[in-house]
Amino acid sequence: MSYGLRTWNEVGALSLDTNTFTYQVLGSWVLDFSASTWASPANFTLSIPGYDPSNCALILLPTRASDVPGPSENPSNAKAYPFVTTSAGQASIKAFNPSASSPVTLSPKGIFRAMAVKYR
Repeated sequence: MSYGLRTWNEVGALSLDTNTFTYQVLGSWVLDFSASTWASPANFTLSIPGYDPSNCALILLPTRASDVPGPSENPSNAKAYPFVTTSAGQASIKAFNPSASSPVTLSPKGIFRAMAVKYR
């Protein structure tokens, strides 16, 4: 392999090899949830031409190390990921799960990079 990416799973089996498929980045956005509250949630709807949930993925990555919970952190902290739903041509990213009825549910307080990727 002269280029690409390969990853192996915990038993040493090849689990991802970019020599077997190609991908295309359909879009990239920065989503700021740092000021989101229950009363004023930060919600985003992204228009993504060419996005099809059957052969695409939306990836959310924290942009700051301080937004990633450490292994010993209390799980009730505010370092939560947003709630994501996708459909043809768009993605909806919400600060809270739509079925939540109270602010007991964690709210993301981070800044995330969203990337829409199409696999071929």
